[in-house]
Amino acid sequence: MALKIVHVKIGEVKVARGEELLKATLGSCVGISFFDTKTSRCALAHCLLPTSNGGYGIGAKYVNQAMDSLVALMKVRGREQSDFIVSYAGGANMMNQIAHNRDNEIGYKNLMKLKEILSSYDFKVKELDCGDHCGRQMSILSPTGEVQVMRLDEG
Repeated sequence: MALKIVHVKIGEVKVARGEELLKATLGSCVGISFFDTKTSRCALAHCLLPTSNGGYGIGAKYVNQAMDSLVALMKVRGREQSDFIVSYAGGANMMNQIAHNRDNEIGYKNLMKLKEILSSYDFKVKELDCGDHCGRQMSILSPTGEVQVMRLDEG
């Protein structure tokens, strides 16, 4: 069976089925991958903004929505959270030529919200390549859970 590449667009969360490579291109967005070490299932969310006040369904426009969606889709409830590996990347300041206040950077806010949410879980967490001023491509391979992050041209 040939490997199928599935692009995860802004605001989407996808669960791999079979031999798939889930891939997202990130700027200030944050990519969050989940890997279930017991079932070898994986998922990837592509988050645009840090938080919503609720009223959302399954999706990943917001970091808090993405985490709720990933927990539901990966069937975390009632299981050992240490069976899951969560990796994340992205959160760049894509407007580095403008004088800025770090608290106003969307990428930074996305990362801070994700770290806050993750602190309430017992997942194995891997921070990969975050912040800075460049975009990235993040991918996760099913069924191995191998995560790769590639920086895009900074020039």
